[in-house]
Amino acid sequence: MTFLTRRNALKLGLAGGIAMAAAAGANAQLNITVEGANFRPLPIAIPDFASSDPTFGREIAEIVRNNLRRSGLFQPLDPAALPVQVGDVNATPDFNTGAPPMWMHW
Repeated sequence: MTFLTRRNALKLGLAGGIAMAAAAGANAQLNITVEGANFRPLPIAIPDFASSDPTFGREIAEIVRNNLRRSGLFQPLDPAALPVQVGDVNATPDFNTGAPPMWMHW
């Protein structure tokens, strides 16, 4: 029966340390490439905002449209093409005008 001597323990520890140091240098890399996606930006209607100064409401709405367009996820519609121009914030919206919601076509 052999006992683990101090010298053998030192050799075993040194060999294990070298093995762990050599294994630590290996790094796995994972690259995922998605191709062929048929992505289209979602159309979104953003009318000019109601304000006491119509120019201010138009400028704020244009900032929102530009930010959404630059995100790449949305395609803002031309405000002139919207079926109803909002003039009074207290007016009840007419939901019968315009196109049905996009989710109805899915």
